Amino acid sequence: MMQSAARPDRPPPTAAFPVIDRLDTTHASITRMRCDEPGGLPPAPVIASQDAFSAIVQLRPFAAHTLWRDGRQVFAGGHAEGALAITSLQQSWRCHHRASFDNVRLQVGCDELQAFAREHGARAPISLRNPEGDTDAVMLSLARAFLPSLEMPAQASRLFLDQLANAMLAHLVAHYGSASVHMLKTATLSRRQEALAKEYLVAHAGEDVSIEMVAAHCNLSRSYFIKAFKQNTGVTPYRWLLEHRIEQSKGLLRQGIPISEIAARSGFSDQSHFTRIFSGVVGIPPAKWRNRNDL
Repeated sequence: MMQSAARPDRPPPTAAFPVIDRLDTTHASITRMRCDEPGGLPPAPVIASQDAFSAIVQLRPFAAHTLWRDGRQVFAGGHAEGALAITSLQQSWRCHHRASFDNVRLQVGCDELQAFAREHGARAPISLRNPEGDTDAVMLSLARAFLPSLEMPAQASRLFLDQLANAMLAHLVAHYGSASVHMLKTATLSRRQEALAKEYLVAHAGEDVSIEMVAAHCNLSRSYFIKAFKQNTGVTPYRWLLEHRIEQSKGLLRQGIPISEIAARSGFSDQSHFTRIFSGVVGIPPAKWRNRNDL
């Protein structure tokens, strides 16, 4: 399962200690950083340059901060909720957060970004332009979708995280990329490919498999596979597997097996995780479903 940089016993956010939660997907890292102190944080040290891009989405209004690039001040001011900033980390950056803030950032290596763009037909190396704080509703929605996994990393699914990260990368490349790409409108799986994907998902239901692993089993790129699987089935691979596991659990519920044991057999981290997912998919908790469909 995914690991978080912050622990349950972490100190509350203060002017010196922001709360940081981090998850690694197969091809990118996702970090949530927040501080509720009105005065923000002391000036941060310089971020060492690295071969990567960072895309930061503000989850709430951010009143004031100052930003330096390669030692020169390039911004002083605030951002609205949903504001997006994209930076090349090949340059050195330093930031002074002068107010409370809450944001989610995706960091992707340049090699991974180029590989992703090539999957979509980019014929030249690609970079990402900075929208300079313009709001982006799509990125805000995707950032918020990561929050439950960031808060409960032990219950996070790599399939789900990979799908979200893939959607973020697709949006960034299509809307802020420096080179033309061809985002597939439609894609389909053959009957054999669909069967292979479903068989692989079921066979590895108890493991933390990635989108890339399932796509490779079908000899497809991850981006094509995600679109094609949804076109064929109407749902993402993560949702299909989740619904399959819930259907399997219903059979165990009918047998009168304790819910805690069903949770373990079905690959959920604990009974509360199973109950939350079952309720979300079926509409009622497993105990209530069993009473309605009892023996």
